[in-house]
Amino acid sequence: MLSRSLFRAARPCCRLYSSTTGTGTAPPMLLKIRKDLKTAMQDKDKNKLNVLRALLSQSLNASKTNSPIVTDMQMLALVRKNAAASKQAAAEFVEAGRQDLADKEAEQMRVMEEYIGEVKTVGEEEIRK
Repeated sequence: MLSRSLFRAARPCCRLYSSTTGTGTAPPMLLKIRKDLKTAMQDKDKNKLNVLRALLSQSLNASKTNSPIVTDMQMLALVRKNAAASKQAAAEFVEAGRQDLADKEAEQMRVMEEYIGEVKTVGEEEIRK
């Protein structure tokens, strides 16, 4: 006798689930950071590589919360926050007499300042015109 499983209709092997969140495009600044990460890996620029990895990590962590990073302004705020933290850390290292670590933080701030300068911001006067 044949078992019943042979007579059963074939079912699709994969299931598709819809999600409530869309997979929108990433902000241009985030895409540039990802591209620059690859370049830093090829150039073996450890300092820039560490900064970009930290920014991408924080961006990924933010994407898992209720307020993911979807605009350049949100990414700019994240970079500015990191730059301020590096500036404060550099000041603390100088007070503690650790000039080597202060120089390292200054280099990290330089990398972040490059990205801060790339985003165009509009002043109040330009908005009112």
